[in-house]
Amino acid sequence: MSSDTQQTENRRKNKTRKAGKDRKRSLDNKGTTPPFAIHVDSAAKAS
Repeated sequence: MSSDTQQTENRRKNKTRKAGKDRKRSLDNKGTTPPFAIHVDSAAKAS
């Protein structure tokens, strides 16, 4: 069994690693720039 200190330190380390994980993952996948009209399919069909 781990000591109380080790358990606490590991909990804190895990929380730090997990913090903002969903937000960071979505930023990596989607980026922060919104889609411009030139990139939207409906704009391409209209012209």
